[in-house]
Amino acid sequence: MYIDVHAHVYAHDSLKAGKCPDSEKKTHHSWYSLKKTQQRLCAINLPHLLPDTMLGIIGRADKTDACVLLALDHIYDVQNGSVIKCDSDSELYVSNDYVCSCVETLKTRYEKTAYMGASIHPARPDAIQELEKAYNNGAVLVKWIPSTQNIDLASYENDQVLKDHTHAFYKRMAELGIPLLCHLGREHTIPPAFHDDAKQEFNNPELLKPLLDIHSENGKKLKVIGAHCAMPLTGDPELATLQSPEQITPHMKIFLDMLQNGKYDNLYTDLSAFFLYPSNISFDGRRLESHMKIIRKLALRPEFKDKFLFGSDFPSLSSLLSSTDLSYLDPLGFLRSLLELNPIDRNVLNFINYGFPEETLTNAQNVLRIPDTAIASPVFKCVISPDAAGKGKLPTVNAHTHIANFSSIFSRAAFNLCRERIKNKLPGGLFRLTDDSGKFLDDIENTVYNDTDIPVTEKSIFKLAELAGEDSEEKCWLSLRNLLSDVHHQTAYDFMAFVRKGLSSITANADDLVESLADNEIAIIHTLNFLEAGESDERYVRQLDDTVLAVFDHPGRLLPFYAVNSHQENWLEKAKTVFGSGSANEYEKYQGAFVGIKLYPSSGYKLEGDEWAEFFRFCEEQTLPITIHCNNGGFSKRSAIAYCSPAELGLWLEKYPNLKLCFAHFGGDEELCQEKFPESGYSSQICNLMSDYPNVYADISYHDSAMADKDCQESYFDHLKDILKNDEKRKNRIMFGSDFYMIRMRARNKNYTKYFREHLGTDLFKLVSRDNPLRFLQFDSSPTINKHLQFLKNNKDKLKRQPASWTAIL
Repeated sequence: MYIDVHAHVYAHDSLKAGKCPDSEKKTHHSWYSLKKTQQRLCAINLPHLLPDTMLGIIGRADKTDACVLLALDHIYDVQNGSVIKCDSDSELYVSNDYVCSCVETLKTRYEKTAYMGASIHPARPDAIQELEKAYNNGAVLVKWIPSTQNIDLASYENDQVLKDHTHAFYKRMAELGIPLLCHLGREHTIPPAFHDDAKQEFNNPELLKPLLDIHSENGKKLKVIGAHCAMPLTGDPELATLQSPEQITPHMKIFLDMLQNGKYDNLYTDLSAFFLYPSNISFDGRRLESHMKIIRKLALRPEFKDKFLFGSDFPSLSSLLSSTDLSYLDPLGFLRSLLELNPIDRNVLNFINYGFPEETLTNAQNVLRIPDTAIASPVFKCVISPDAAGKGKLPTVNAHTHIANFSSIFSRAAFNLCRERIKNKLPGGLFRLTDDSGKFLDDIENTVYNDTDIPVTEKSIFKLAELAGEDSEEKCWLSLRNLLSDVHHQTAYDFMAFVRKGLSSITANADDLVESLADNEIAIIHTLNFLEAGESDERYVRQLDDTVLAVFDHPGRLLPFYAVNSHQENWLEKAKTVFGSGSANEYEKYQGAFVGIKLYPSSGYKLEGDEWAEFFRFCEEQTLPITIHCNNGGFSKRSAIAYCSPAELGLWLEKYPNLKLCFAHFGGDEELCQEKFPESGYSSQICNLMSDYPNVYADISYHDSAMADKDCQESYFDHLKDILKNDEKRKNRIMFGSDFYMIRMRARNKNYTKYFREHLGTDLFKLVSRDNPLRFLQFDSSPTINKHLQFLKNNKDKLKRQPASWTAIL
């Protein structure tokens, strides 16, 4: 998702139109040219033409997915110990309310996604109240120009009262996840406060260091974005002091040192105004080129790819002619840039043509605070096709399915472990089926591991009865039902259908799954990673490759989750690489293919230690949805079942409270089946976490108990409906999932879906199968969903079918 993080708008009365000395005209020529244009427009009685023209350019920019519109707060000054608003001295004032109205205009008139970039002077007495208001209105960042707004960070640190006040403001920003976008380096367009040029030093990057150490009460750091990378523009007096083209200005050197020293993982930069055309013809272009080269080379380094954000500084115009080295440029791309009339689109083309990595254009979605907007929004630009959304054709979602086959899940050791468990559970004549003379499990094992063509059919099941002795078929299935403890009234056909799925190819399972879905239904695919410590991940890589092929077979119908297992070598770096921020080169091919994370700790790994802390921090920052297996069954080791308990995850939620986390199976359906919903147990713990944390969800996959027991059915749906109808905190957090093809041991996927639709009713089923999972996926603004669409678009030649109707990628 391409987000322009730095664009300006202003009303006809935003600018002061007073006279200025010639010296000011020379220093701030852009500003006074802007004033003159504004005066002409107002003189011909077209006061609204200027903002309408600006919004029209933004609204018609089709190479960006969204734009952040920036406000600019008044000047505030400390006088006699009090903080005074100096509105008469503010050369430019753009209110947060005005920016909000522009955002709404872009949405309704141009169907363009835009976000508010609020501006709040940190010393103003009501700073925190204004921040809360901006947050509620959808602000994604706070913007400062310290020299223009008289923001003297150094003096605030030396005044204990102001320090306490401003630090409380910074901590609240960190807690809300709202980053600071701060102009760095000399300000060339708007005069400094009170026309005092000494205030340009307020833009020194050194002054941001105390802010970068700010932590909120919940441990979150304040994110800081240094605007323009502190890069000088044409005519900057600091350039005249440089002795060679290889040198850079002092402010830029300070900032790049801060960016590279590894201490500040919460420091970023935007590259707005990077391609401004040099207006001073006597300027030595080589010096500007030196700065541009340094930034480009740094942005290409893997460890800094996530530090650079794309911006335009609109309405500043952009041109590649500021570059004196055309060796980087694609000639046709360069020509397209020159012919592009829309300055925002031209800026996008410039970044692409100049060789910046894709991350520069997409990083903003991982840094800004992107609000959860309503799922029912009439237009889902770039994510949902406007035609589908406008006709109410939002997709429904099966939030929990699998297509992985046995050979891609089980190591031989894991398979043998299951075999031993079966031996220990089967009594009498059935035990003989698992020894060396037995054929049933041997047939399965040979088919899985040796690629032999041994048919496993219903006849194999009836062979069980024959080997076990007279009247043993019923005993056979009683034993197998006990082995698979969640299964009720299972038939031989159900179990064999499940086995057949496990022995089929992943792509064949995907075909069966999609065939069982409704026409406008999406399935979240959970990959499974049961690797043992020290085991090669070749088996899991094969599963990932085949899952991607299934996605190409059914574009837009299958959204896969990447399974994490800390037994896997280099697991953390591989996971980060899949989502665009790691350096495990062999996993780069999966970037964009996966849209979430699957955890299965009860298979044998515990969520503890520094690497898991880094993992959850990464997931929170990337807003990655996570689904964790959570019941006392499944592919779990008895000694590790407690590893998936809500209490284990609650400890991480305390540290990372904005994690988007789904507890699969709602902890199991046992508690919902009880006449009185208990106050303890997994389901109750999950409900408590939903009350405490905003992004905790649960799915009701493999809830089959009610299907076989009328008393259970009544209690189950009474409790579930009570949550969905009456519990304001939890009703929007429950999602439908079937656990295909595991549920085949109990019912067909279509029948399971039909059962819940009939018992919940149309409205409640729509809530759990459409509204809630789309909210969990953050479907209208998700960076990972957009990356997935771009992944499909980049691989258009591999798609086997027309993409699903909700997409807008072709």
